[in-house]
Amino acid sequence: MPEDIGGARSISHEEKILLRQDYARGAKLFEESLQEFAKTTEENKKEKFKQVLEEASQVMNETAKLCLSKSSQKLEEVLEEDYRSFSQHSSPEIVEKLHKDIAEIQKRLP
Repeated sequence: MPEDIGGARSISHEEKILLRQDYARGAKLFEESLQEFAKTTEENKKEKFKQVLEEASQVMNETAKLCLSKSSQKLEEVLEEDYRSFSQHSSPEIVEKLHKDIAEIQKRLP
């Protein structure tokens, strides 16, 4: 039976599964790129990883808005804010916060 989540319409159980898988793929790509970004010292590679991070972040954000409850969508906003902080100044603390944000969102996916 379709369920009203965060999107404008109800989503079915099958759609929830697909959305959860999309988020998981985006999160995995994001986290892998984040790790590689932190390791590299070459600016051209950092720029490539930033592009991947941006794209993965968009997928995660769009997916979360479709399948998270309104109250859980605040977690995605926290992730976006932490990512903006990371974009301005990457630090191990911000990277750790990003990992925690993603893990918490994944727990809340339907």
